[in-house]
Amino acid sequence: GSEFPTETAFKLATTYGFALELTEVMAKEKGMTVNHDAFAKRWAEFQEASKGKKDTSGKEVILMAEQTDHLSNKMKLPKTDDSLKYVWNSEKESGDAIEAEVL
Repeated sequence: GSEFPTETAFKLATTYGFALELTEVMAKEKGMTVNHDAFAKRWAEFQEASKGKKDTSGKEVILMAEQTDHLSNKMKLPKTDDSLKYVWNSEKESGDAIEAEVL
């Protein structure tokens, strides 16, 4: 069989929290294998690159009224639409359909 792309397995794990073991199960169902050594190498590279990027300044960004006014009225930036966070009804198990990319 063919090999499932390591970079895709890595993205699934780091971006979406999709466990490598689940990727492996699904790949096996399609006659594919997962290269654990390549994934481990990519994971180690990711961890190493992440080490030096911690913000230790302790500064937070706090926008005052004039700044939010400037963003909204002067720069005409649209407000964030958070409404999609609230469309699922767990009792009825319904909500708007969410599109997904099949890999």
